[in-house]
Amino acid sequence: MKNKLFRNIYVVAILVAVLGLTSCQKDNPVEPIENGLDYSMVLLSPEAMIGEVSQPSLTTDFTLLNVYDKMLIPPIDGKGKGPNGEMPPKPEPNKPPFKIGMLLRMLELDSAQREQVKIFAQELEDCIKEYRQMLREAQRAIIENANAQRREIMEQLKTGEITREQAMQALRQLREETRIAMETDEDIATARQGLKDCHDAFLENVKSILTTKQLDIWNRFFGIKG
Repeated sequence: MKNKLFRNIYVVAILVAVLGLTSCQKDNPVEPIENGLDYSMVLLSPEAMIGEVSQPSLTTDFTLLNVYDKMLIPPIDGKGKGPNGEMPPKPEPNKPPFKIGMLLRMLELDSAQREQVKIFAQELEDCIKEYRQMLREAQRAIIENANAQRREIMEQLKTGEITREQAMQALRQLREETRIAMETDEDIATARQGLKDCHDAFLENVKSILTTKQLDIWNRFFGIKG
């Protein structure tokens, strides 16, 4: 009787331990970093670095929203936010964030290929630096100009030259003008193209070191028909 009791207690203890381990793994999943590569990383579209102009109000200035400064990032968390707590960029047709880490795992790269991919990732980071700086400086100038005009609108509201409704309408119009300025600025256009070239070069570099079998996996992942 005593042995049976101990045996039952032992079985229950094992079940509790297994269930506890499973729960911990769900709550604190181990990041799938193997062979020096992070198989959870995401490759964002170049457009994710552009951001979008916020809607100003009677109490807030223009700012940039949904801005990323890297293309290779950790995955978006379960709450739909990026690695620094920011909201992810809005999805665009044919411009999804690629789960590049998942693809690299599927390719089963050998040690030499893994080292090459790490080099390509660093080259991507180096490539985007100049364009990122050009982009931010051009955006900063446009936003500073927009905020200067916003202050003029607020001064007119304060002195009674315009009504609250007229001020809100003026802010909406200013926001649209600012958005257009962002779309048509030459430096921003140059930076956008440069970022796209960096992004595309990274993918082409990785693709260039693949075997025929790996290329088949690559093409199926991206929906490319042979």
